[in-house]
Amino acid sequence: MVMDVYRKEEGSYGGQRSIDLQMIRDYEQTGCRLKEFLENCKKKDVKLEFRNKTVEPDWMMEVYQMIMERTREELKAEQRAGIKRALKRREEGKGTYGRPRVELPSDFEKQLKERIRNQENLSTYCEQLKMKKSTFYKWVKVYRDSWEEEKKLL
Repeated sequence: MVMDVYRKEEGSYGGQRSIDLQMIRDYEQTGCRLKEFLENCKKKDVKLEFRNKTVEPDWMMEVYQMIMERTREELKAEQRAGIKRALKRREEGKGTYGRPRVELPSDFEKQLKERIRNQENLSTYCEQLKMKKSTFYKWVKVYRDSWEEEKKLL
């Protein structure tokens, strides 16, 4: 069995089949292309030659996967460390985290009761407050539930 050899300097396989060298030059930015390139070389039974050394695509693929796995592990470790720092700052009472909480107007409950009593459409009040509907109706539910609890206690 005769194997073709890919020479980086020539940018082609033996037998004059051309190949896009851009895939190799941009491998850091486009890891997917490198993986595809190596899989393609393996399918075509092509060996790679860099700096006068012949390399099997399988071996290159293993190295690539090892690098990608290590990169993912480092990223996860950084995320965990960042979360720990954020939690520590929160415990110390420093910093803000997550979405900003919506400030309800001081007369929200009063306005809500009045609009329900008058059978007005609540969506107009929601628009006046410039609040998202999901947030608005979440608070409506909270207040209605508290009113139900008060009725049960009486």
